[in-house]
Amino acid sequence: MSRGKGGYQRFRLRYTYTDDAITQRLKEGRGEGHLATYTPLILTHEVSGVNTFRLVGRKTGRIHHLLSTQEADLFYLLDLRPGVEDIRERFPLLPREEVMGIAEERGLPYPRDRKTGVPRVLSTDFLLDIRRGDTVQLEAWAYHPEEFLQRRNFLVQLELERAYWERRNVRWRMVTDREMPPALRHNARWLHGYLTSGELGLEDADFMETAEWITAAVQAHPRQVLAELCLQSDAVFGYRPGTTLGVARNLLARGCWVVDRSRRIRPTEPLPLRAVRAITADGGGGIAW
Repeated sequence: MSRGKGGYQRFRLRYTYTDDAITQRLKEGRGEGHLATYTPLILTHEVSGVNTFRLVGRKTGRIHHLLSTQEADLFYLLDLRPGVEDIRERFPLLPREEVMGIAEERGLPYPRDRKTGVPRVLSTDFLLDIRRGDTVQLEAWAYHPEEFLQRRNFLVQLELERAYWERRNVRWRMVTDREMPPALRHNARWLHGYLTSGELGLEDADFMETAEWITAAVQAHPRQVLAELCLQSDAVFGYRPGTTLGVARNLLARGCWVVDRSRRIRPTEPLPLRAVRAITADGGGGIAW
């Protein structure tokens, strides 16, 4: 789904939805694998009518296929989230017959393709592997705009999805616009490419020296524009302009710099730091939301 001029829209498949088409894609391994080997049920080139995104995952190292702006924003947030070890988008709920059985048990109409009448293979927006201590747990996350929660067909799909994961003792969570305010989305998009310090082109010692300098400068000059302080650092260390701003984005992405996440982070404004956590040169951490 995506937000168009007339509100949210559902994507349209570019192929005719038949049992043969489903069988072919499942034989290709759709919904199988982990990390870099996973393939989602639906790929971006197979849909039309929506904004699609192909984004490289920091956790998985592969291209993720997102079928709306909202899915892409949620993906950015999940990819930055501490503890998330794997993200599998558009995960199919199989076997289809089991989900159809859940619908029959509850007296609910099972979703079918509008043109062919073939029962659809439902999917979860994101299936996550999340590390908590010494264990890794599965969580299924679904994104839906709040306005869709008034529509019976979407409520049916949500109930089938919830019941499917409940049978497997997997926590199912629904996310709406309320949990993803504009400032949070903006910050995640701006920080996503800077989660690992190794991509900044600096040796660990240089990264640490720069991080310590810019941290002290931001703390000492809370009213000065962040970009100006970063340019001063570039001049001090002889870096090309923008290098220290990349370090600052890395510190924000990893949660080393603690800020109010409900406010947009803009380099053209001062950056109010709430706290500073331990700074290292590795790519650990991430922002929680």
